[in-house]
Amino acid sequence: MTTGTAVSVEEYLRTSYDPPCEYVNGALVPKAMGTKKHGKIQRRLLRLIEDGFPNYEPTPEQTVRISGKEYLVPDIAVEFCDESQDPYPVTPVHLCIEIVSPGDRVSEILKKCETYHAWGVPHTWVIDPQIRQAWQYDKGSTPIEIAPDAELTAGQIHLRLSDIFAVL
Repeated sequence: MTTGTAVSVEEYLRTSYDPPCEYVNGALVPKAMGTKKHGKIQRRLLRLIEDGFPNYEPTPEQTVRISGKEYLVPDIAVEFCDESQDPYPVTPVHLCIEIVSPGDRVSEILKKCETYHAWGVPHTWVIDPQIRQAWQYDKGSTPIEIAPDAELTAGQIHLRLSDIFAVL
């Protein structure tokens, strides 16, 4: 939901917001506040990707520039190490991960995944720590719920749900 506060893109990019906000068509869109489970899953995913897949660089809460009027903040953006962009990605990353927080609607998160796909991101994951479910959503396909004993994949990255949820 938008705050109704219109700001310029320059102001958005130079300001820190608490809670973090995304920028859509000149309006601030606050992200839902994460819970302890959200944080544990985010930390766990970062470690699993960093330790298991050295060619990839996962970054939490990193702004990505979808267009001049749209900046989103995935819970984790994963880039190839040799394609790391600074201060934030302006070309599509390899994988965007969204972790469901209370107040989030999965339908809205999937819509956000479609925005990532339209930008060019080939892989998105949606992980719900409250109910221990996850969906893999690849560009050009439909979201697939991942069985509890299966794994999420994004190209060469593959993580078992049991390993992800082991921290809960």
